[in-house]
Amino acid sequence: RKHPQASRGCIGIQGFLVIWLSMLSASSLFMLSGFRPTLMTVFMLPFLGWALGIDHVFVLARHFSALGAEYLAVETGSEVLAELLASAGPGMALGLVGNCAAFALGSAVPVPAIQELCIGCLFLVTCNFFLMTNVFAPLLVLEARRVKSVQPDLHPAVCLCQRRAIKRLKNQDEGINSIEMERPSKKLQKDVKERAELRFLRQRYAKRLLTRSMRAVAVVLFSALVGISTWLRGGRRIGYDPEDFLRGSSVHDAIQLLFEKFSIFPSALCFRNVDFAANQKEMLELYKAVTSSGFAMEAPFANHLSTMYRMLEHTRLNSSWAGKLADAATVAEGRREEERARVLSAVAEEASLNRTNAMPDFAPLGTGVSDAESFTITLLRLLSMPMDSSKAWQPERMNGSRVSLYLDLAGINQMSWGPSPNSTASDVPRIRFSSMPFFTAGLNTDEQYLDAVKKGLDAVKASTLKDSAFIHGSIFSYWEVLSELEPHMSAVVSSLIIGIAIGAVVCLDFDVVSILVACLSCYMLVVTVWGFAVLWAKLNAAFVAGLLVCMGLSIESVAHIVAGFAYARGSVQERLGHALAMALPASLAASCGVIVTLVPLAVFAPLFHLKYVLGMLALHAV
Repeated sequence: RKHPQASRGCIGIQGFLVIWLSMLSASSLFMLSGFRPTLMTVFMLPFLGWALGIDHVFVLARHFSALGAEYLAVETGSEVLAELLASAGPGMALGLVGNCAAFALGSAVPVPAIQELCIGCLFLVTCNFFLMTNVFAPLLVLEARRVKSVQPDLHPAVCLCQRRAIKRLKNQDEGINSIEMERPSKKLQKDVKERAELRFLRQRYAKRLLTRSMRAVAVVLFSALVGISTWLRGGRRIGYDPEDFLRGSSVHDAIQLLFEKFSIFPSALCFRNVDFAANQKEMLELYKAVTSSGFAMEAPFANHLSTMYRMLEHTRLNSSWAGKLADAATVAEGRREEERARVLSAVAEEASLNRTNAMPDFAPLGTGVSDAESFTITLLRLLSMPMDSSKAWQPERMNGSRVSLYLDLAGINQMSWGPSPNSTASDVPRIRFSSMPFFTAGLNTDEQYLDAVKKGLDAVKASTLKDSAFIHGSIFSYWEVLSELEPHMSAVVSSLIIGIAIGAVVCLDFDVVSILVACLSCYMLVVTVWGFAVLWAKLNAAFVAGLLVCMGLSIESVAHIVAGFAYARGSVQERLGHALAMALPASLAASCGVIVTLVPLAVFAPLFHLKYVLGMLALHAV
């Protein structure tokens, strides 16, 4: 209130509007590019945009105030803007290049949710940089004109007080003459004494950091944080707690019962672009390996191949063959099995079944023909039985047939068909996709879910059809993604280091020391958040999203300090003090701004927000 030239209240409101404009622009471009909002993008991108925007607003405002009221009183608007971008621009450019490189590399991770979030972050950091340099920075020129003409800050909290202060100082300096009242007071055009905390960063804190003892403490602290974080990561838990989303909800008990007691979920062994006729035995062997893994069981209805064989046997096993089987049961006990096998072999031959591929569980009399065209024709004939669909439910004694119904229950009609290679219009179509249903069962803990996924995937990898077979199921696929997250997270952290290194090389003129410091600082921040966050959060998609947001904030915070040091002039202490005074308060303000925004979530939002949003961002701020 006593120093109108140092007040930046109105600039804060303008910065708030520019931040929201950047987030709206980024979300619009994201959706116009064909991406749809997901849980991760909706919850995480606003917090990243808000934190980056606050950081840029405070950095630009801090560099603007550092120019001094005396400088603003004599220089033109273009000179003020040029000096402002020359001092704050390198840090913002380093943050932009580092974040863009890191998120571009992160978008190459083969997990669609991570890819979309990284692309959303790319749009966000780009829009934020563009609007801050082309909208908010010119608004500071208007602020310079206000300081030059000695006008009060239009913020409603200080406007009236500053108006009275300006009038009182003009009267003290210039007298009561109305003409002289219009001239600015020289006191109001003098620089305000730097705040005590900024002087502390410039003079005392920077000097202490350069002592040998503090450098040793910094090395020990860095090593301890990285070591402890790495050790904590070893105790990570993979999965999620449904109650995190439903705390206090009326359906909490029902969902908890579902995931803790009901442990049978449908899945399917899928085959794509396989020569079904030539690989029938291999498909059945893989199905048996998957369903006998310990956490799986066959579906109530047989798979489509076994059902097809049984229907072939049924259509060939007429009354005469049934009589022969009855006669085989009456022969001497020593020859009974031999006679029965002879009769069944004759049935299999008449049904065109290959006895050499017989499997007791799935193909007792053998598999179908190995010729693709004959196999398809046989299957299509079975599907057309009976020709009159009104008799599909009628028994054979009433001239009906239930063959097509049994095949439908086995999933035959869920197959995908396509033309055969080098086909003509008269060629028989080939099967392109089919599935064999089964159930994952006995899953009561997160470890059992992961074990079930591992055993199923190992069975597929050990098969000769590993390139054309996969397991699909809502629960199975979800846990399969979770089991593969940790190596992908290591790739994301690697993209962080590479991204900040690329940004430092581009913006810092190959300053090796600055590049090394930037990479190590970002690595320490992200690994520390990763390590300590596993104390209360499980490794899942939300955890990765929170870590990506912390990664973007880490790059931005480190970029301003490193660039401020690299481009400053003077002794090492003066350069370090300048970098800390310009960047550290802005970074702390950005972190505190995000935490204040998240405080309502701690009261009204589910426990999920506390663990994966507020907890991780607060840990990064600390």
